[in-house]
Parts: sequence; C-alpha cells; structure tokens
Amino acid sequence: MKIINFRRTMNTRDLGGYKTKDGHLLKYLAFVRSDALNYLSREELDFLFNNGITTSIDLRTPRVVDKYRSSLRDDNRFNYVTIPIVEGSDVPLDEEKVPELYLQMLGHHVTFKTILETMAAAPGGVIYNCSAGKDRTGMVTFILLELAGVPRQVIADDYTLSSTLIEQKIDAIRKIDPSFPQFLGYSKSAYIERLFALFDERYGSIEGYLDAIGLSHADREKLRDKLNA
Repeated sequence: MKIINFRRTMNTRDLGGYKTKDGHLLKYLAFVRSDALNYLSREELDFLFNNGITTSIDLRTPRVVDKYRSSLRDDNRFNYVTIPIVEGSDVPLDEEKVPELYLQMLGHHVTFKTILETMAAAPGGVIYNCSAGKDRTGMVTFILLELAGVPRQVIADDYTLSSTLIEQKIDAIRKIDPSFPQFLGYSKSAYIERLFALFDERYGSIEGYLDAIGLSHADREKLRDKLNA
C-alpha cells in the first residue's frame, strides 16, 4: 500500500504492494481508493491520467455528487461514473451497529455487482471514492482484497488506517456539528473483525458472496488479473 499525497485529499491510497496468501504482490496503480476528489489540481489529474488511471467510480449519493463535484467529472480524459451505495448509508443508532451497517451495505447486491463489473471492464486503472474514503470505499476495498487473496489481518490493517488519515476531517465536521457522533470517524479493528464473522456467517466465503451478487467467473478472473502483479 502506498499513500498518494494529493494536496486536498486525506485518504488516497494505492492498493498495490499488498502481499497475497500465496506470496504474490498486488499491482501498483491498478486500484486506488480515496475520499472525495473535489479539489484535485491539474497536476494531480495529470498524475492519474499519465499513470493509466482513467476510470473513476464515485460511490456518493446523487445529492452529494451534485453539490460537491468530483474534479474528474468534467475532464474528458476520464470515464467518470457514479454508482451510489445508498442502502446501509444511514447513520447507525450506536457504535455496536457499525458492522451490521457494513453487512447491509454489502447486501445491496446489484450495486456491488455493478461496481465490480465496471472495474473489470475498465481499460486501465481505477480510482474509487466516497466522502471520507472509509466506509463505502472500505467495503469495496474489502471485497477486492478478499478476491485477491490478501490475508484478513492485512485487510483489517488497511481498514483501520483510515481513522488516522481522516482525523482532521472528522474534527472539522464536529466543530461545525457537535452532534455528529465521534465514533463515525473511527475505523476500529473491532468493526472489521466483527464484519468478517458476519460476512462468513452469511456468505461462507468471497466466492459465496460473488455467487450471491451474480458476478460472472469471467469478471472475477479479469479482476484478479488486474489486481495481481
């Protein structure tokens, strides 16, 4: 994993470099996760394009996408698509509900199938984002890393890094809105570890999940080829 230091994002990271269970390394600049990409400079857009990252998947809801426009949206060098993860995006009642919230997100099978099909069909690298790059982006990352065969401890470590990277953003939000629950800024290991248990209980394995959402075996192989160096 490599943090990409864009000036106006906090949580932009390349999935490349993670090692799979069988010892392969994930490709660099094949899949990049991020928080909102509203204020990228021309140089940062050029960096993405020049490194073959030409597909952008925005996971935010239509209202947010229209209010806070992605910098890639109006750059015709990029294929910018919105695939909002809506179900499960309501604020959970309490901190203990976070893993169930994640399972609810993953349960929107049509949305996740569309996301993965879009990634499989992309001619080059893919950057995908939500607002903070933690929850919705985190669940897409979980599925990608599971598909690639990355150990779950590594997946958990990748997930928990978001708390550190977006801490300033959450602090700023709470200054504006003190009622915003502080735990929503966290990506604790306990959340993802509980999700692992819930996921296994419902789907059995990553293959069981991909069967449930109806992703073709051809697209699974395309994604593995894109992920593995």
